Amino acid sequence: MPGEIETTYFDSLSEQEQHLQENYSCIKDIFKTLKQLKNKDATDDELKQNLDNLSIYYRDLTRSSIDLKYNKYQTREIQLSHLDKISNEAQTFKRKHKTIYLREYVNTTESINGKSLEYINLLQRLSVDLVRQIEISDPNVSKINVDGWNPPKKIQVLLDKFGEPDADTRELKIQVQRYLDDIKMSRAKYSLENKYSLQEKLSEVTKAVNQWRAEWDNIEMMLFGDGSNSMKNMLANVESIKSKLEEEAKAESKEEEGEGEGNDVEMT
Repeated sequence: MPGEIETTYFDSLSEQEQHLQENYSCIKDIFKTLKQLKNKDATDDELKQNLDNLSIYYRDLTRSSIDLKYNKYQTREIQLSHLDKISNEAQTFKRKHKTIYLREYVNTTESINGKSLEYINLLQRLSVDLVRQIEISDPNVSKINVDGWNPPKKIQVLLDKFGEPDADTRELKIQVQRYLDDIKMSRAKYSLENKYSLQEKLSEVTKAVNQWRAEWDNIEMMLFGDGSNSMKNMLANVESIKSKLEEEAKAESKEEEGEGEGNDVEMT
C-alpha cells in the first residue's frame, strides 16, 4: 500500500487494478480447492492438505478484499482532490482573465473565419474554367462544339511563341498572366453588374411571375376546382337540374295523357 508518497489518480487506478487481479486469483484458488474436496477418490491426507490450503486461501482473500476496499476509497479521495484542484484552477483563471476578453476572442475568431469563407467563395465565383473558355464574341462562331473546342486565338499565339528558340519566356509568362487576369476582371465585372444592376429587375420579374402564377391558380380553381363556386360544379348542378326538370316534364305529360284517356271512356 502506498505510504506518504503522493500518488496520482492514474497510479491509484493502476494499483486498484493490481488488487483486483490478486483478489480474482484468490477466488480462483478457493474454487479450485473446493472442487478438489468434492473428489470422492481423494485420500485423507489429500483432503487434509486441501482443507489447510483452503484456510490459507481464505486468509489471502480476506486480506486482498480489505486492501481492495481501502484502495478504492483512496482512489476516490484522489479523484475528488483532483476535481477540487481543477475547480480551483478554473476559478483562479476566471479571476485573472476576464471572460469578456475570452468572448471577444471567440467573436473575433468567428469573424475571421466568416471573412475567410466569404473570400474563398468570392475567388471561386470569380475564377474561370480556362480549359473551356470560348470566345463567343467572334461573329463567325454560330455553333459551339464543346468536344471540338479550340483554345482562344490570343492565348494560342502566346503558347506557340514558347516553342521559338529566341523566345523571352519571362515576358511571355507576364503576357499570359495579364491575359488571364483580364479574363478574371471581365468575369468579375459581369458578376458585379449582374448582382447590382440586374438583380433588382430579376426580382421584379420573379415577383410578377409569382403573381401571375397565383392568378392562374385562382382561375384554374374557379374553372376546374372542387369548390361549390367552381364552374365545373355549377355545370354539374345545371345538368342535374336539367335532368330533374326533364323527368318532371315526362311525368306530367304521362299524367295528362292518362286523364285524357279517362275522359274519353266516360263520354263513351
